Amino acid sequence: MYTICVFAGSHTGKPSHYAEAATALGAEIARRGIELVYGGGGVGLMGLLAESALDHGGRVIGVMPEGLFSTEAAHRQLTEFYQVGSMHERKKLMSDLADGFIALPGGFGTFDELVEIITWAQIGIHHKPIVLLNIDDYFAPFFALIKRAVTDGFIQPEYTQLFGVVDDVRSAVDLVEAAFADHAALQPHLAPVVEDETMSANGASATAGIVGRNGAHSSKAPAAAPRTPQGSRQRHGKHAPIPTKHDAGKPPPAP
Repeated sequence: MYTICVFAGSHTGKPSHYAEAATALGAEIARRGIELVYGGGGVGLMGLLAESALDHGGRVIGVMPEGLFSTEAAHRQLTEFYQVGSMHERKKLMSDLADGFIALPGGFGTFDELVEIITWAQIGIHHKPIVLLNIDDYFAPFFALIKRAVTDGFIQPEYTQLFGVVDDVRSAVDLVEAAFADHAALQPHLAPVVEDETMSANGASATAGIVGRNGAHSSKAPAAAPRTPQGSRQRHGKHAPIPTKHDAGKPPPAP
């Protein structure tokens, strides 16, 4: 079984289509037999995402620092729940558990998770697909900032292909699954953010690049690493899971 990590806001956002996208994404991941790992919250887009995946028979793993139990209201009925000591441990464990990443709209926490996971791909810490679900062109200002950073020499153009961009749920999961199956076959159909004018001011309605891990787009891209489904992974001993079955109705232990 493969696992997708989803970054999402702890608020639902004002337009209802953000909530609708989170609910649809949870359902889509579950229907495809993919495991979901996320930040463990029971509120906002995070809560809708997890609840939808559970309602459709999916496995959902939550990871949360104990200090956030009050502010993000830990989900009470997850398949597994990991209590960790810090935000950094949360991001590291979610990355370790995941085979790929999808970012929904969110705030500073979501931005932090997204930019860090892109940075880790840039420096070769992981070679996993990253997809931004660009609902209502939410990430358009982010693309504009990246384009400015490339223009001013702070980001190398090839690194704009470290992530893909789509505007609908099914395409987001399709893109991650395609990367699971065959990175090399995917590369020719993708275009870098800085070369696609739809990405600069108006957001991205078409696919953007996932990094050329096999060197297809850049000699500087990291070499491909063999993939192993997460069903065979080893749990990290220092992050022992706190089981919380979906039908048990038991919250994680209080910190």
